[in-house]
Amino acid sequence: MTDKKYVLLYDPAAPFDGERPNSAALAELSRSFEIIGFGCSLPGDTAVFVNLHGAYFPADMYASLRAQMSRGMGYISLANSAPLKNPCVKENGGWRTERPQTAYYTPLMIENCIDVPSRRYKRTEPAADMPVLAEYMDAFTVRDTQGVIVQFTHADDQPGTCGSSGPIDAMIFPLVRGFDCSRHTASPVVAIDYYRGELTGCRHIFLNFAADKAFWSCGGASALRRLADYSAFGSYTFMLSPNYAIYYEGERATLRLTSQHYTRETTGEVKITISHEGEMLYEKSLVIRFGRDVKYTDVVLPFEINS
Repeated sequence: MTDKKYVLLYDPAAPFDGERPNSAALAELSRSFEIIGFGCSLPGDTAVFVNLHGAYFPADMYASLRAQMSRGMGYISLANSAPLKNPCVKENGGWRTERPQTAYYTPLMIENCIDVPSRRYKRTEPAADMPVLAEYMDAFTVRDTQGVIVQFTHADDQPGTCGSSGPIDAMIFPLVRGFDCSRHTASPVVAIDYYRGELTGCRHIFLNFAADKAFWSCGGASALRRLADYSAFGSYTFMLSPNYAIYYEGERATLRLTSQHYTRETTGEVKITISHEGEMLYEKSLVIRFGRDVKYTDVVLPFEINS
């Protein structure tokens, strides 16, 4: 068990899209998360907050939700809809859903969401470069999903034009890809790493579908715990590049690894491999200690450059 606090929002009396978790799934969730209802307060030391209701949330919780995101709290949403779109208020002993609003989710740098019907893709795969959910793919079958439209910069560095050259405040990447034959046509699960602004250091994950029976019966609860661990690590940068764009024959190249974590100091393991025409030329593993300040690690290759 992690020493970080993972909190999950689920209320049997609150609005919910899709199939609610069964008793077995709830029991498994309760072993990994502190489950709270719509009438509860968000604990102040929450590392990751999971909203099973996705678009629905108690309006009274929003201020504390934003405050904890501003200090790096992770967020996971499960919904075939824009997150935090439908605020709910207590009324006559129940929860009344207010009209859909954009003001609650635009601070997440999400502008809108567009429907992607299940006919647009035939199979799903874990992202090859980020296989976080590789062992849970039975829970991520083909179903209706959505595309997330983001705006990762608000800098107006080109007045009078419809656009900007940055800086870029975040990055979105898929964790599950949907394919129509060989084309990548859907991303049922995406993550956003925030590098600048109010949400610096956050890693938010969006499961862009409504939960169904297959999700809960095929390991959906375990997948949420795995995603919570991934979200809790926060946003970071690893970038490998040569220190020069061109080398003369006979020179030895130097690779520069740039690393930075945006909220704290931590340790990461990096494996560098270089191959040419199927032949392994070089392999090296590094354990890097990195934090808020940008760190540069140079690796000199042990062979000379050939033309």
